[in-house]
Amino acid sequence: MVWALFLFFVGLFVQGHVCLKFMSKKSHTSLRLFKTPALVSVLHSLMVISVIACLLTGFRLATVSQPIGWLGMLDALLPQGAVHRWHFGLGALLLSVLLVYIGYLFAAKRFSRLALDFSSPRNLFENLLRLSMWASLITLLLSATTGALKFAGVYPGGYETLSQIHHISAIAALAFMAFHVVAAILARGMMALVAIFLPALGKFWHKVSLALAVLVVLAGGLWLLLPMSLQPTLPITLASGPIALDGEAADSAWKQAHAVTVTTVNGHNFPGRQVDVTIKALHDDQYAYFLFRWPDKSRSMKHLPLVKTEEGWSVMQTDFGHADENRFYEDKFAVMLSRTSELAGAGTMGLGHKPLADHPKPVGGRGLHYTRDGSITDVWHWKAVRTGFSIGQADDNHFGRPLPSDSEFLRYTGGYQRDPDCEHKVRWENGDYHLKPECGGYIANWQYYQDGIIEPRRLPLSNKQVRQLDKINLDADAEDYGRWWMNWDETRKYHPDHDDFPVGSVIPSVLSLGPYALGRAGISASATWRDGYWTLEMKRHMQVDSKYDLPIEDGMFFWVAVFNHSQTRHTYHLHPLKLDVQ
Repeated sequence: MVWALFLFFVGLFVQGHVCLKFMSKKSHTSLRLFKTPALVSVLHSLMVISVIACLLTGFRLATVSQPIGWLGMLDALLPQGAVHRWHFGLGALLLSVLLVYIGYLFAAKRFSRLALDFSSPRNLFENLLRLSMWASLITLLLSATTGALKFAGVYPGGYETLSQIHHISAIAALAFMAFHVVAAILARGMMALVAIFLPALGKFWHKVSLALAVLVVLAGGLWLLLPMSLQPTLPITLASGPIALDGEAADSAWKQAHAVTVTTVNGHNFPGRQVDVTIKALHDDQYAYFLFRWPDKSRSMKHLPLVKTEEGWSVMQTDFGHADENRFYEDKFAVMLSRTSELAGAGTMGLGHKPLADHPKPVGGRGLHYTRDGSITDVWHWKAVRTGFSIGQADDNHFGRPLPSDSEFLRYTGGYQRDPDCEHKVRWENGDYHLKPECGGYIANWQYYQDGIIEPRRLPLSNKQVRQLDKINLDADAEDYGRWWMNWDETRKYHPDHDDFPVGSVIPSVLSLGPYALGRAGISASATWRDGYWTLEMKRHMQVDSKYDLPIEDGMFFWVAVFNHSQTRHTYHLHPLKLDVQ
């Protein structure tokens, strides 16, 4: 909203400057004849500014969800950072301006002036001008309305259909506004086009227009208060009996828990790019228990498997190097706990190819997670293969202050960090990592990743698991069976003399070191996939003593995200649930 206010006052300044410049010259008597009522002039300025700003921020959002075609050429020109906040704030301003403008046209009985007149061929350009105005108003109103529905989390016809209408109407509005400018010049001349921003400053209209302009901005600012009414409550009630963490949710206590359904959107590999997540929560005064259930037509466990080729071992992937693998990846589920309900994941999303000027670029070019004030949001990341079925946990992470620019990690992740833990990677010695398997967790089964041939870190002690995985359907969308990880003690260090596996052999890329030991070990988890649905249970202490974790208590905010065999393109919801511990 700060940006909306800034743009509004800039618009008034420019408008006043143009007015004084032209009206001070007696030679522009004809120009004064075109002066518009003060309110309309203010609304014209606000509309132009908010439309341009909405389009620029909207294009940035579009490049993140589906970076295709000509939008990619605009990437360097588009805003970066907290774009969600700007886009929805300016969208609220635009919708307010449109409604006030249409209300004025009715109240002032000016719609009759927009009627088409076919009585004379000389009216051609005037009719084109009026048609372009009608088209601009309709498409702008359609785009602003569909945007408001997306903001509210209401998707008539489905998220994908609504998004397409929103995007197409926005582009159409831009085209019609450009045509409106051309038609105005052809019908009334260049001076008439400039004059629509010049107010007739009579005493009455001067006061009314300024008062209404302020009301418009305040109305647009209601979007700051609206999210409070869009936050459903997630009650965490006292469990009526013991809860077995088995992913089955068969305990009687779950049957008494209140269910809340959250629609998450814009994820890859889901029909219509949306999926509903049903959530239940219980506690026993010491632990909180969460039950999540969501549809997924296939159980995806193939996490970047290694396949033997004529040249050597290769990683099955399509775009893993850019953190954008959407085929050969495991299903995942993420939870975020925050103290703020700010849009876009508690305000942790910075969009763009370089949202942090003095830090490295995100490898995927879409953005980074981080907090701007150094605060912590707690993130629990369940990964079906790496932490789920292999060790029965979710990875305890957090979003915080951006990592230093010289971060040791090859993939710069901004503020997305693991909670401090017993680090199983120690340091390089004699060309290899020295590992501490007793620290737990997992490690990738390669020394150096590259898109071509890689050398595995470890090979199976026997070819039993290789024979099992050879029979698996390697289609990325096929349902997975089998164990797509290898326990550390079931493997041995790679050596060419041990690599006698035939071409076509498949081995997992995940080396499991057992349960996490310290900071990343706070979340126990168990899941089942059955009949096209995942059921996931999580368990965590309600109170914590780590600065990287947040307590589970009244007033905290709760977010979820679903990954359907996708590395980074998860679903999300704009407004969180608010915890109510009972």
